[in-house]
Amino acid sequence: MADNDLNLLLDQIVQLASPIRVLLFGSRARGEGSVTSDYDLLVIVKDGEGRRSTAQMLYREIKGVKTPFDIIVATESDIADYADNPFMVFKSALKEGSIIWDGQ
Repeated sequence: MADNDLNLLLDQIVQLASPIRVLLFGSRARGEGSVTSDYDLLVIVKDGEGRRSTAQMLYREIKGVKTPFDIIVATESDIADYADNPFMVFKSALKEGSIIWDGQ
């Protein structure tokens, strides 16, 4: 991860949300990203943590990142229950994504 914006983004996510794991997926993970591409991040949190409230807090609190980003927050159970569902983003994120933070 040589990208300063990605490092800044990840540092803030880890400090603010204490995730279990963070994956980068989408065009940047596939090596197809350009300077205008956003960061697509799957943030996996413990069961019982509010997905929506965590995502809202992250969008509100993350500062100084110039590159656009999309954050999807999921619990461990969400991943276990829907990892193979072709209609959910989890399947492609897990398949093509790369783990950029593992807090376990």
